[in-house]
Amino acid sequence: MSIGLWPVTWEAEADWYGGNSRNNPQNAGFTIYERVTLRPIGNTGLHKIDFRNRTAEFGIMIGEKDCWGKGYGTETAHSTQGRNAGLTDASS
Repeated sequence: MSIGLWPVTWEAEADWYGGNSRNNPQNAGFTIYERVTLRPIGNTGLHKIDFRNRTAEFGIMIGEKDCWGKGYGTETAHSTQGRNAGLTDASS
């Protein structure tokens, strides 16, 4: 996996993910798995969650190049949006 212009190890990603999910209630991160193999292929999350105003920023990263262009990102975005419809305001 890589973020930006530098590679990130799975260990570094796991440390980042664990720290964000445990220490910051304004972030909710999730691992994206390939259905058939259950291989982790990326991550997604809601960031800067504002429960009062019911808004959040959405991020997604598919890190496995062989999974690019196969609809995993689209499926993840639709799934995340559906599960968190009460958090966001469609009028903004």
